[in-house]
Amino acid sequence: MHRQRRTLSPDDRRAVDVVLDHAGMSSVTKITTGVPPQRIAAVTRLLHLLSAMPEVEPPRDLVARTMERIDGDVARRAEHASSHPWLDPSTTRSTASLRIETSSSE
Repeated sequence: MHRQRRTLSPDDRRAVDVVLDHAGMSSVTKITTGVPPQRIAAVTRLLHLLSAMPEVEPPRDLVARTMERIDGDVARRAEHASSHPWLDPSTTRSTASLRIETSSSE
């Protein structure tokens, strides 16, 4: 299956913010300025479509797979930085320190 990648335009991003910030209020378009009403309507339709989708439990190993991916990205960045003398590899943050910070803040 081919997935189409789309990015949000600035108007779309503002419309998402407005709709989510004012959820539960009636007539979101009346309280906004600078966001075209058709963008707000499109965001509202999309959110209704998403709410109709069945809820699926995430895989049990999702966190572990995500952390492995982050670890790989950090390692690749550190390797890239070490091959370029003008980059300071000490600025690359390891996920080990991230894990310590998140576990100590809980």
